Parts: sequence; structure tokens; C-alpha cells
Amino acid sequence: MVWDMLIKYYDNAEKNGAVSEEGITPIAHTKIQCTFGILIDLKGTFKMAMFINQPVLTPCTIDSEARTSGIAPHLINDNLSYVTLMQGYEERHTQYIDQLDAYVSDSDDPFAIAVLTYILNGTLIDDIAPLIEQLPAQKRANLKALNVGFGVYELCNIRSEVNNQWIDYYINALPINGICPVTGKEAHIPSKYPSNILSHARMAKLFSNKADILTDMDSLLPGYIASQKIIHTLQFLCDEKNITNRKDDPIFILGK
Repeated sequence: MVWDMLIKYYDNAEKNGAVSEEGITPIAHTKIQCTFGILIDLKGTFKMAMFINQPVLTPCTIDSEARTSGIAPHLINDNLSYVTLMQGYEERHTQYIDQLDAYVSDSDDPFAIAVLTYILNGTLIDDIAPLIEQLPAQKRANLKALNVGFGVYELCNIRSEVNNQWIDYYINALPINGICPVTGKEAHIPSKYPSNILSHARMAKLFSNKADILTDMDSLLPGYIASQKIIHTLQFLCDEKNITNRKDDPIFILGK
């Protein structure tokens, strides 16, 4: 019942425009804390770079949203070890480029096309060099982990918005491999689920595929779309800055 309420909450928020960069994170997206913002135009030409130091919405995959180690790029915004070629992290950059190129080849997404064009120019590190020089030594030493958020001059601002083209593209690419116990419909059951339900500092997971946790209960794992709505709504509801504005929400009343 709680899962159904969370999904309904998400669906209502979506109808009201509250599934957004400032609201509930949409399906196949995640938020990352970006140090740098890079503004380009539709042709992929560099315009400016700045410190932004704020959360930025980025399209993601099942693997990249749940990553703790290994290689799994986000689609657009990511850390420097993915979005530019750095010694020792060549495979990360290759996979980032391959994923973005595959998406661009199957879509007419102007934002993604502009970012790919810019990335392939290979000037990113030079473009943000003046900002890197201003970083404290500790951050410069861990430069690979600093996130970059892209914006396209003709498409609003320094941050990307909800990418509905990516959502459709990604969902349609996922194979149907089971029945979602929440919706009762055929769905893609993910091989992993994201953590950070309560905060990015606390690696709490709502669902887990690990055999030592679920043993023979794999059939209880929700489908990708249902799990995204449940997890992202919970992340939003658990965000302290939103709680006082939602004290009359049905979900909060239920929990009293």
C-alpha cells in the first residue's frame, strides 16, 4: 500500500510539474553535486566556465545511478574522469563517449548533440584551467572526482532540465524480464537499485538483489519504472528542506 501511495504521489507531482530539477527527480535521472558549470552553444562551441557548487540533474542509467565502483557513466554531466581524457581513466572516458554517441545516433536531442560535439573537441581541461588554479590544494589533488554540469546557451541555463527524450529512449531499451509485484505488469526488473535514500552521505538501500538479503524473494523486487518513482519520491520526502512544506501530505499523515 505504501508503494502504491508513493507512486501516486509521484504521478500527481508529474501532472503538476513538480517532477523537475527543483522537485522530485524524474525517472532515469539523478542529481550530482557539480563544482564546475560549462556553457556552450548548440554547435558545441565553448562560451564560458564558472564555479556553480550546486546539485545538477543528469540523465543516468541503472548502473550509473547505483555505482559505487567500476565504470558506469552518466549520460551528460559527470565527474572529470568521465567527461575528459585523464591519465589512468581512459576507459571511463571511452565508455562515456560511446554511450553519448549511441544516444545521439538514435535521437535528435540538441542538448546531447551539443555536449558530444564539445567533448570531442578535447578542450575541456584547458577551458576550466583558470578555475582549477583557484581550487584549494586538496581539491586539485582529487580533480578526477569533481563533477561538471553542462548548459547550452540557447536552451535556457547552465543546468540541464528533465530530458524526456532520454527517458523514452532508455526505458524502451530495457528488456522485459519479469512481472513487477507493485503494478502487476510486465516490466524490466533491474539487476541493482540505487542507494542514498536518506542522503548522499548515508548509503541506505530500499531494495537489494543480494541473495544473502532476499534469498528466494527475488519476485518481490519492483520493476524499473515503479522502483524509480518509489525511490525518487522517498528521496524527495526525506529531504529536510522540503519537510515543513509537506506536513499535511497524505503520506506524512499515514506515517504518524
